[in-house]
Amino acid sequence: MMKSRDTFRAIFEHAPAGMAQVSLEGHWLEVNRRLCEMTGYSREELLATNFQQITHPDDLPGNLDGLANLSSGDLEVYSVEKRYIRKDGFTIWVKISVAPIRNLTHETDGYFIAVVDDITEYKRARELRLKAEEKWSKAFRESPLAIVVIRLKDDRLLEVNDAFEPFTGYSRQEAIGRTSNELNLFVEPIVPQEIIDTVQAGDRVRGWEKRFRTKDGRIGHALFFADQIEIDGEPCLLGAALDITDRKRLETELHELSGRLIHAQDEERKRIATELSDSLGQSVTVISFEACQLARSTRGELGRDLQSLCAKIQDIVSGIGILSQSLHPSGLDYTGLPWAIECLCRQFTHVYGLQVAFKHEGIPTFLPADVALVLYRIVQEGLRNVVQHSGTRHAWIELAREEQSIRLELWDKGVGFDPASVKSGLGLLTMRERCHRLNGRLAVHNKRGACIEVHIPLADLEPDLFNPLLDIERERERAK
Repeated sequence: MMKSRDTFRAIFEHAPAGMAQVSLEGHWLEVNRRLCEMTGYSREELLATNFQQITHPDDLPGNLDGLANLSSGDLEVYSVEKRYIRKDGFTIWVKISVAPIRNLTHETDGYFIAVVDDITEYKRARELRLKAEEKWSKAFRESPLAIVVIRLKDDRLLEVNDAFEPFTGYSRQEAIGRTSNELNLFVEPIVPQEIIDTVQAGDRVRGWEKRFRTKDGRIGHALFFADQIEIDGEPCLLGAALDITDRKRLETELHELSGRLIHAQDEERKRIATELSDSLGQSVTVISFEACQLARSTRGELGRDLQSLCAKIQDIVSGIGILSQSLHPSGLDYTGLPWAIECLCRQFTHVYGLQVAFKHEGIPTFLPADVALVLYRIVQEGLRNVVQHSGTRHAWIELAREEQSIRLELWDKGVGFDPASVKSGLGLLTMRERCHRLNGRLAVHNKRGACIEVHIPLADLEPDLFNPLLDIERERERAK
């Protein structure tokens, strides 16, 4: 018996949890070292008081009810999470399990054995987790983006937020438990699997632009985002979608407006060029001819003055021709793009002293008018940029046919520039817009100078239509 008591005393004293004997009235009869460490009181200080004095006032009524049920035999064990107020005034959370011990000798009415665990850190962590979950839940529910949680093992929707219904037209009840393809949400049915494959490979989906379909059949555009998460140990996909249908519509309308403006500008340039060449140019040419005739028949100082005047009129005629060609190159209509670019290069050499090396290969004799005009305008604007910004007087142009596209490169070895800094420039914006109208691509590089690279597709055109003289050339070959 003595050995058993010594063993119990050792266990009691060195237990990792707080332990105590408590009288039926709540007085501490015995406490171990761990309980003293928890509360900050010494053994003597605790034995001089009761548990009611260190229990948080808000928790005390429930504790007393529980002990009363133990004393009456209604409960065999009473467990509760409660707060203690330490000696230093700080509050800690503890979990207490209390059991009654009946005294068989009847010397006393018995006592309680209490085991006390400090769960302050656990409670704090759980509180932080609950707050985080509450914030996440609120953000999930109230986000303007349509957000879904999908179980990866069967691709079924586990949860959707409030924005999902106005985005798709499906209510939460209609969507939960079904797949995206069962709801027919994507115009391209392969998209959901592509997203799932991407996140399962460890990558993220960031801003994929895809078309979606609403419940009523409306087609829209959205940017999709997705990442892999884990819920209760099960791999899931967290996806979000931003509806950009209105933005795409506005972009389309803006591009159409820009296209109409560019077309109207080109037509107005053509009209003015025609007026300059056919009306004003011819009138000035007639005046020049008559002045020259008069100068040849006039002697003396007046004749010399008339000859000087004739030279000035000739300069005006040349200027009108250059201005007319700048507004609308007539060569595009009659001799083709390569010849028109060669004339443009000579013009820049004559006016600005810019030496331009031009190479072309495989270009059809007659390109579609809109394609030829776009490429010509890009060369024109590019050469103007070289003159104004490069600090050099040398430029290179390469024009080539590449299967079903035309490639244009224009570069110099001047000071160069940062392409990002000129995106808002009107000239570059106009170039980009012209390319966009023809489904082309324009890239600006800054490598030892500046380089403009353009690709215009010709996939929708029959190859034989590029050159109306092809049949004649074939006949000549046969004749040989």
